[in-house]
Amino acid sequence: ILIAVTFAIWWGVRPFIRELLMMLAHIIAPASMILIIAVAQGSEVGANRGALTIVLLFITVVVRLRFWFAVTACLAIVAVQIGVPSLLGVPVPGNVPLVLVTLVATLIANYHLERESRLNYLQRLLNRIQGARLAATVVQLQDLSQRDPLTGLANRRALDAQLEQLCEKGEQFAVIMVDVDAFKAFNDCYGHVIGDDCLRRVAAMMRASLRRTSDQIARIGGEEFAVVLPQTSAEDARIIAERMRIAVS
Repeated sequence: ILIAVTFAIWWGVRPFIRELLMMLAHIIAPASMILIIAVAQGSEVGANRGALTIVLLFITVVVRLRFWFAVTACLAIVAVQIGVPSLLGVPVPGNVPLVLVTLVATLIANYHLERESRLNYLQRLLNRIQGARLAATVVQLQDLSQRDPLTGLANRRALDAQLEQLCEKGEQFAVIMVDVDAFKAFNDCYGHVIGDDCLRRVAAMMRASLRRTSDQIARIGGEEFAVVLPQTSAEDARIIAERMRIAVS
């Protein structure tokens, strides 16, 4: 049984099987002791009285089997302690009332310890889940605070942050300013729903014209956009702007 327990812990079997093996080990060990005492001389019986109380304390409080496994192990041990000597016609080893009192007291302690351990585990798990949700919410809110809800592009706040970062680094960059022509007349003629769809299409065409993931488009007004191109010369920016104009056209 001990070899099986060691193998189970090393191999990583299911918790139920591991607890079952531990319970069997804790039944066999004291049961063997009880059988030895039962067939020993009377003087040895007196010397070993109370040994079972220590065994029960060890099972329920020190090793602390899970509650129902601990109940099963303790009842099996008490049954062996009372039943085997009765069958052999020899004195029962140990003080049975003391064993029963110890059994009840230690099982109560075992139950409360296991309950406290489970509650602490659930509380730690709940704290981790709440922490993960809070972190995800913070990231989501931060992303929403820097996104234009209509087009999904960056907003003015994100644009300012990127420009400030680029200026601090001292890197070369280019900025393309975009203004959709005759958008007010288009909006008045076809309505705001069609106008919003128009802006989304323009944003999609501009996004498809970019070269690198570091390039960013921001919506800074109703029909006004800004394109930030890190590490880009004025000539390259002109080429990209012309490509955007043709795509939108």
